[in-house]
Amino acid sequence: MINMNKSAEKSARLEEVVRRLAVNIELFSQVERYYKMFVNSYRDLVEVLRRLKLLELVDFYKKYKNCSIEETWVLNKQKKKYYYYYLKCKKGGPRSIYLGRSLGSYSTLRQVSKRAFELKQLIDRVGELLIEFEKELLLYMKYLKQLREV
Repeated sequence: MINMNKSAEKSARLEEVVRRLAVNIELFSQVERYYKMFVNSYRDLVEVLRRLKLLELVDFYKKYKNCSIEETWVLNKQKKKYYYYYLKCKKGGPRSIYLGRSLGSYSTLRQVSKRAFELKQLIDRVGELLIEFEKELLLYMKYLKQLREV
């Protein structure tokens, strides 16, 4: 009678393990579907940003982020002062870029390019996290396959 109880206990434990494994496999399938949807959404986002020419804005920001704005004035024939703005760079490309009499469009471009730079950094981080998640997913798949074989 003791052997039958132990046998029934082992059978019940085995059934519980098999049931949990089936639940884990189902959960894994759901995670895998969501992962694929996330990857596709990420690819779509990267494509949209490519079409928006995000990288051109990022390049602009990287190139000119350490430059300063200098205000210069000149006198016209009537001895009236007019102010002009220049972008002064100590390193790289042109040392001085004429911006005109107003900073409006340059300020906007600088703000937008800075946000584009920050957005690209976030997107790159999401890509890195996707790669890490994929590695974990593959490892989990490997363990599930090993459990199925037992």
